[in-house]
Amino acid sequence: MPARDPPSEAVIVTSCFAPPGSDLFSLCDAWWHAWTAAAPSLGVSVVQVLGSLEDMFDPLRAPHWQKVLLLHALITSAPNQLPSFDLAIFVDSDAMLRRVDADLLGWVSLHMGHRTVMLPTDSWDGLSTGEVFVRRTPEAAAFLLEWYRRAPEHYGRISTGYEVEALRTTHGKLLKAQLTFRTWWERGYRSKSPEMRGMTAWRNHVAKQQGRGWRNSVYPFHKVVAQRCWPWYVTHEQGCLPHVMTTRPEMREQLAIVEASALHNLELGRGGQALFLHVCCRSTARRIEALRICMTRLMENRTDC
Repeated sequence: MPARDPPSEAVIVTSCFAPPGSDLFSLCDAWWHAWTAAAPSLGVSVVQVLGSLEDMFDPLRAPHWQKVLLLHALITSAPNQLPSFDLAIFVDSDAMLRRVDADLLGWVSLHMGHRTVMLPTDSWDGLSTGEVFVRRTPEAAAFLLEWYRRAPEHYGRISTGYEVEALRTTHGKLLKAQLTFRTWWERGYRSKSPEMRGMTAWRNHVAKQQGRGWRNSVYPFHKVVAQRCWPWYVTHEQGCLPHVMTTRPEMREQLAIVEASALHNLELGRGGQALFLHVCCRSTARRIEALRICMTRLMENRTDC
């Protein structure tokens, strides 16, 4: 099926629930300056939702969950409410455009094709929700609501390799499996987090049922994706989506999957054709520094950062 024409109204959006003067707020400020500088050449609007934790749509869930409700609002709002857009792209506050020649909307149309939601996949996360692309369609709106509303049914569950296999999309592309999980199992012994302790307990339970040590288990531990569904802990909305999709197969029909390496670089100076720099998994100070360096390089008329 041919790709759709680029949308006439597109928005780049993020949320920042951090007090002014904090390091996280400074990161959000760097994001804002980077994207508002890039917006005119891209033909997009830029929205950043600011507030404190008390201002969140749902204080019972981690701030990361707000992206789901925010995207839904931006593609379904009535004309007399929020502005509505044909395409909404949520971008984490530690990511920015890294190429001055980027045709973002053309790239999105090419990779989304006829589908209404697009997410990147990589070997660490399986599905990553650091960038989420949604079109203004009833199907995309339903996808977002199912993701949000059905997540509590799966709180506490781990994604297994079998569940990842079940997420094969109609165009035949599989999500990548997680890194070798033994690292996570061994780390679980020393971790104080409920999440890691839960992984260790689950692993030991399976191994005990089989009557053998987990290292010699026939269960494919190395194929288990380290994604537990939680309302608040670190895996939050990203960890819940695979679970919801396995029970709602119609959602798979709407999802386009793109290789994360084609979408973003995780470090400065990596070259290539990736559109974004996404400096996740670093200290806040290092992420702020990376965004500012990237923006400075682009202002110096370099082709990328």
